[in-house]
Amino acid sequence: MRQKTTLHLRQPTLSLTHLGESKVVNRPVVGVKVAQQGHRDVLLYFDNETRLLVKRSTRFGRTGCVDVTGLAGADAHANARSA
Repeated sequence: MRQKTTLHLRQPTLSLTHLGESKVVNRPVVGVKVAQQGHRDVLLYFDNETRLLVKRSTRFGRTGCVDVTGLAGADAHANARSA
């Protein structure tokens, strides 16, 4: 079972950068880059209307592969709207 962890974004060791607006599953979102020295940057995308996290991505490995995770909230919200 996957363990969920909570990230406290107010830690003084974290750097937050506004990434502007974009779209995920055809929904407007706002992006935030979370950076911490010695760790990979993580990009978080929050739904403008619900304020829920709908996508996260990070780069890993020497090739810079990107791990993108679309969260269930984005698909569920999109399906509810189309019904």
